[in-house]
Amino acid sequence: MAPVLRLDTAYGGLEVLARGGGRQTISLKMQTGDYRQYVFRSVDKDPVSALSLSLRRTIAAAITRDQTSSQQPYGALAVAPMLDKLGILHASPHLYVMPDDPKLEQFRSTFANMLGMVEERPTNGGKGTCLSAMPMRSTRATTSSTRCTTIPTSASTPGSLPAPACSTS
Repeated sequence: MAPVLRLDTAYGGLEVLARGGGRQTISLKMQTGDYRQYVFRSVDKDPVSALSLSLRRTIAAAITRDQTSSQQPYGALAVAPMLDKLGILHASPHLYVMPDDPKLEQFRSTFANMLGMVEERPTNGGKGTCLSAMPMRSTRATTSSTRCTTIPTSASTPGSLPAPACSTS
């Protein structure tokens, strides 16, 4: 059973900023009080939106969904330790269940009780520049930040980041 992500205590407290995602996965962008950025990505993939409109209601869509469900959605969990050993910059995901929390605000109906992975947006190994210099803006009108904080190189080694506060209930 995956632990429950406690938004008020995990990683020092997470503020929900915006919904994200591409053609297969939905995600939720979050930020801590010290501007570290995290993303929660659903492990449930739906590749049908990547198909042309003419194929979305055909057997091609059903086959695509079937083949996607047979893939290993947890591959990122297995790959992270290998990339650490190779010294390759990467995200280190952790599996969680998103709680039915009022802090999710307008995203609550979509993300409550969803299984997904949380990962911190990586930096370039603590050399002073973030991979993404784009600011993350809150969905609340009162919050806008442009600060980009790097994590020291030692923090990129497995087990050196502080453990998030969570529970399995």
